Amino acid sequence: MHPLTPLLPDEITACVSILKASHQLPEGAEFQFKAITLHEPTKAELLAWNEGAGSGPKPARQGYLCYYTRGTDKFYEAVVDIVSEKIVSFDRIKDGCHGPADAPETVAMEKVALADPQVQAEIKKLCLPQGSVVVSDPWIYGSDGLTDQRRQFQCFLYLQSDGSNPDANHYAFPLSISPVVDVQTMKVVRIDYLPTGDDFTPTLPKPYKVPLPSEYTPEHQKLRTDLKPLHVSQPEGASFTVTEEQKNSGGAVVKWQKWMLRTGFNHREGMVLYNIEYDGRSVVWRTALSDMCIPYADPRSPYHKKAAFDLGDAVCFYP
Repeated sequence: MHPLTPLLPDEITACVSILKASHQLPEGAEFQFKAITLHEPTKAELLAWNEGAGSGPKPARQGYLCYYTRGTDKFYEAVVDIVSEKIVSFDRIKDGCHGPADAPETVAMEKVALADPQVQAEIKKLCLPQGSVVVSDPWIYGSDGLTDQRRQFQCFLYLQSDGSNPDANHYAFPLSISPVVDVQTMKVVRIDYLPTGDDFTPTLPKPYKVPLPSEYTPEHQKLRTDLKPLHVSQPEGASFTVTEEQKNSGGAVVKWQKWMLRTGFNHREGMVLYNIEYDGRSVVWRTALSDMCIPYADPRSPYHKKAAFDLGDAVCFYP
């Protein structure tokens, strides 16, 4: 297997087993993994190996893991050697630094926010139409100040006017109630009220006037029927080749005319391109897109917390 091939499922399982065997948690505690991915060899190691033609050894197959002890602020990262089944390095990340949200955790935040009695009391003040559903949209965010280092979610609430349709566009019906949930305690610590007017004044709950819907689902659309068919064909096949050395790994060699490159994936950058060559000449050793900070709302508090570092803030990982 090539040293840059992303971890295969059985290797991810092996990484977890190696870590758990070396670092057993106290009774009742459990791991909450945030990422398990390939720990890439250094450029020097790969150049010395040179695809097997160099004088250096083939780089070790290693995995990188970062995780919490669930229900605490203790965040760790480790590197394991998959072949020797040993821990290469193990460190606790310093206080105030946190990992991204994961999918099960985000779902849990939704439920905590909506089940809170005080939140339910505030929603009741809106006098929403019978049969409507309130949707919670949790956003992980950084500290509220130099003295606040806890990990929290700001939950933005929306009305889903057609409660029978889970695909209904709830974003068209924002509510002014915004619970904040503490991840360690899994409890609502406060309720913020969003400004919905033309100034910074928070809007307190009052009977909600439901605006006209703005739906994008197919059953609500009138599609054009006057477009003629478009056919794209390559009778002799594509001009490029994609060769997977390990099926469904995400690692492949791509060749197109005089270009050749290797692909990979990881939890933070998405696709990574390695060793891009043109006509046998090395052009780029490694390239990938870094996180982008995406503001999703206006700068008024607490809207400003809807500014995700995309993959750095949230990962889709199911234990």
